[in-house]
Amino acid sequence: MAKKKKSSLLADVTRVIVIKRRGKPRWSEMLTPELAEEFNAVRDNWASGRLPGSLLNVAQAVIKVAKERGIPISGEQGVQRWLRKA
Repeated sequence: MAKKKKSSLLADVTRVIVIKRRGKPRWSEMLTPELAEEFNAVRDNWASGRLPGSLLNVAQAVIKVAKERGIPISGEQGVQRWLRKA
């Protein structure tokens, strides 16, 4: 049986800070480091033009695929803001 990879101290501390912050944390702040890396690759590919589609289309696709994988994301506006950070 393979051992589960232990998350980094920085990731754990960041997660606690985000949870303790007022209000609901952004969906992108609650991702594991591995998932964040995958989502960031999508954002980077869209920003560089390698991923076709408008801001709205890509945001809707990210939400659909995330939900299919069991990652709860609600609201296109938050995903659009995240995409614009690239």
